[in-house]
Amino acid sequence: MPWLALVEPEWTLAKNHSHRSDTKEKIVATYRDLGRNQRRGARGLQLITDLGQFLTSSDQDEDRLSRQMNQRILDHATVLSADSDTLRVAMAAMRTYNLRFFDAIMFASVRRDLSSHTGLLSYFLNRNKRDFCTPELLAEFNDLGCKLLTSFRGGLSLINAKLRQ
Repeated sequence: MPWLALVEPEWTLAKNHSHRSDTKEKIVATYRDLGRNQRRGARGLQLITDLGQFLTSSDQDEDRLSRQMNQRILDHATVLSADSDTLRVAMAAMRTYNLRFFDAIMFASVRRDLSSHTGLLSYFLNRNKRDFCTPELLAEFNDLGCKLLTSFRGGLSLINAKLRQ
């Protein structure tokens, strides 16, 4: 698993937390404006309190689930690093395959790992099939003995089936 695949979801969580924090601040400011009316004040305060608790517990749940998932992954996966050669391949892949920066790093990391495991059937599970489903990339993965899986459920089912064999 490319190291970036472990880091990217954490960035997404941080963005979500920041967005929710901004949302809470905007709601509180709106409440202050609307809360000048006593009838609305008490009801609004309860709604704001409930919403704040919901957003906070959502952040905590996401953090907890992310930590659990990362631990499960780290218990079983090999984390692929990115050295200067991998980054050079990534920069070339950006031009050759029109990949975005993070996708190119993922591709280069997986490609380097696949090159060291010739003769073994490998799988590359990616949640967004648009990232790597070009004929050129699929051919490259195929040449390296790798099947691209673009559905998490499908990939999980395949892995579970292989583990039962």
